[in-house]
Amino acid sequence: MANSASRPSREGARNKGRRDGRLIQWRRIWGLRVFADARFVRLAIWLILLIALWYRANQVIGWLSAPQWGYDFSAYWLAARHLLAGQPIYTAAQLAGPYEPQLQGQFLYLYPPFLAVLVLPLAWLSPDSYGPAMGVWAVLGAAIAT
Repeated sequence: MANSASRPSREGARNKGRRDGRLIQWRRIWGLRVFADARFVRLAIWLILLIALWYRANQVIGWLSAPQWGYDFSAYWLAARHLLAGQPIYTAAQLAGPYEPQLQGQFLYLYPPFLAVLVLPLAWLSPDSYGPAMGVWAVLGAAIAT
């Protein structure tokens, strides 16, 4: 009897795989047992990550090639260039009183000064064209959004 007390009973071994009276042996079902393999799980996670990165890269490339992409960023970049040159970022008409942007010229900086300050490093690194700075801005935005 002492021998049977130290050994787990067959009843306990059978109930080990049961939950609420149902046998849980999904690892034995053909097609599902592959999910129990750690190598498959790692491969699936890497595959999902690669697909997500590929999708995000295509999305960013599509945004960069669209003509409307970067319209606001060009204003941020130009305002930062004005700050680097010691020029005002707002026109006198903008600061004079009631302001109607439709009656003004083409470039109008309508944003808070902090945005121009935030883009200063990009304007300093790309002084001739806002294209490379916009690419860095887009990649940073994609990295933050992901």
